[in-house]
Amino acid sequence: MPTGKKSFASHLTAALAVSMLVLSVHGCGDDDEDGSQPTPTFTVAATATPTPPPEEHSEVLIGSDEAGGGRLKAEYEFDQPVHASFSACLGGTGEDCTGGISVYSVVSPGFDSLEEDEPEASHFTLADGAEITLTIIAVDPGLSFKLDSTVVDSAGEALVLGEPPFHADIETQVAVEDGAVREDGWRITFELTSSDPRYQPSEEYTLIYQLGDEHD
Repeated sequence: MPTGKKSFASHLTAALAVSMLVLSVHGCGDDDEDGSQPTPTFTVAATATPTPPPEEHSEVLIGSDEAGGGRLKAEYEFDQPVHASFSACLGGTGEDCTGGISVYSVVSPGFDSLEEDEPEASHFTLADGAEITLTIIAVDPGLSFKLDSTVVDSAGEALVLGEPPFHADIETQVAVEDGAVREDGWRITFELTSSDPRYQPSEEYTLIYQLGDEHD
């Protein structure tokens, strides 16, 4: 399956370019008397990969529903939103990043292979060598996952989590254009697959991300 090889800086710069293109097509008001369109101005601040602030870390535990095979299974409270904290302002001004893109980040949840069988929950550890891949089914615009140097932000893109035992700390970023806050949060839906033919793909899971209340 395809994997993304973009950096966060290039991802956010691309999002900003799209925003500027939309402005240039639609303009910012009525035409001037001489028929010319007003030219929007938008200065991009220097972009560096933001460092998310430390916070409580949770884990998605990955195993299967049968011992030695079966369907891949993730254990996590998926109905509970994850809160991302403000980490950078791109191209905006002031505490509210007016006119720019606010970047929110969080390194939670991580993705771990299950360490011990849980027969009562029909959750079993994975066999040695069973490489696990996370593939995006759907994702809201502005949300991206980063693992090491790989960034994914589109349906069909994938991250290799590894072979058990693995611990994959995925950094999530949410890029919010000026005033474009989603009250119900940002969602990413994914499935898990394995290189081991004994394991069938998981059901689809959805993580929900919401923004912190204030810029730090």
